[in-house]
Amino acid sequence: MTPQLFPHIDTSRNERSVLTIGNFDGVHRGHQYLLAEVVKTAQAQTLRSVALTFAPLPLEVLRPDVSPPRLTTTADRIALIRDLGIEDVVPITFGPDVAALEARQFIEQVVAAFHPSELIVGADFAFGRGRSGNTDVLRQLGDEFDYTLRVVDRIGDDAQDFSSSRIRASLNAGDVKVAVELLGRPYLLRGIVVEGQRRGRELGFPTANLLLDGKMLVPENGIYAALARTHYDDRLVPSMIYVGTNPTFGEQARVVEVNLIDFHADLYGSELAVLFVDRVRGDQRFDGVDQLIAQMYRDQDDTISRLQTLPENWPGESTRRLLGIGKGALTGDK
Repeated sequence: MTPQLFPHIDTSRNERSVLTIGNFDGVHRGHQYLLAEVVKTAQAQTLRSVALTFAPLPLEVLRPDVSPPRLTTTADRIALIRDLGIEDVVPITFGPDVAALEARQFIEQVVAAFHPSELIVGADFAFGRGRSGNTDVLRQLGDEFDYTLRVVDRIGDDAQDFSSSRIRASLNAGDVKVAVELLGRPYLLRGIVVEGQRRGRELGFPTANLLLDGKMLVPENGIYAALARTHYDDRLVPSMIYVGTNPTFGEQARVVEVNLIDFHADLYGSELAVLFVDRVRGDQRFDGVDQLIAQMYRDQDDTISRLQTLPENWPGESTRRLLGIGKGALTGDK
């Protein structure tokens, strides 16, 4: 039986649209350019703008052994796409049955649900069983299903390529500043605060230990300058993030611990969102606790210095809306 991609869409309304399809993981600057073209084209033709995306991402189903970690949660991805002005963001539940659809079967359902006048995709877009559908196939099907195809070339410049793989490589190297440039906003992780070893409190640097979505990419081990959004109010709290295995204490498990500077409140069981600003240093093993504590004080001073250089409009409108914070979030103003 052919799976229904859009069981809740009223296919009888016959309203035409300008449509795009993609993973859009990260919703980076390349994605933003393509999605802006969809919005602009739809507005010029007085049509609805529609973006179809996959949840889970196809490679997570087809090849979980090689699927790269995500740059955004599904909820954040959809919210960021909507924030760009796309009127309808529709997630396609991807599974083996959807993966088995032939390219023509897939497009037939898309056309029946959304009646695209124009389809805008990236140059590397592929779909259908075994990725048999490419932009040439899409163009041929357009003649049959009455839509035009526009292919947006890969966006970038001489120095960098605005791609999800480039962003992952930067984060895996600990270079969050490059990732910020490619994303067009800070890299965001959300986690639930859980019980840890309570060692940070003993050292004079209490930390919130984050339980993260295992599908999300965690930057390279080290100390990071960051800001955190708690559930208490809509300000961003200056923070120092530790990612690593605590080698000084001979531990093995990788942890993400957030020291919220000059913040004293119970966070256990609540969600904490952290925005990575810059990497202060790599992870290292110290010969004793006194050496570690001395370094942590230096790290805190370094963290504060780096955060003080942020512009007033940081972290940008899209991130502020995503986190539900006001323009004065850095100072605590609402």
